[in-house]
Amino acid sequence: MQIKKLDLGTDEFSVTTLTELLPEGKGRLKIGTATFPKGKRYPETGLAPHAEREFSLVLEGALDIETADGIRRAAAGEVIIMNPGEPHASLALEDSKVFYVLFG
Repeated sequence: MQIKKLDLGTDEFSVTTLTELLPEGKGRLKIGTATFPKGKRYPETGLAPHAEREFSLVLEGALDIETADGIRRAAAGEVIIMNPGEPHASLALEDSKVFYVLFG
């Protein structure tokens, strides 16, 4: 068993990986937190994909999530689900904290 401290970061932009597992080449599991100060956009320009499916729980604040389909708002208590390879960007509408799981 492992117990990890959930580091919610500072008021600056940060991404902290709590654990990353690579079980015998069968896939990838990455769990962590991200902190977005109000007005922070990530990436700064354009949209960026990643190979894994993403589940992100907004713990605090609110973000606009931009994809090729448009912009959707996610607030505290809501879960963002992104498909593998789906280009996206996040814009913090207020100071925000997110707990994420990437797998695939």
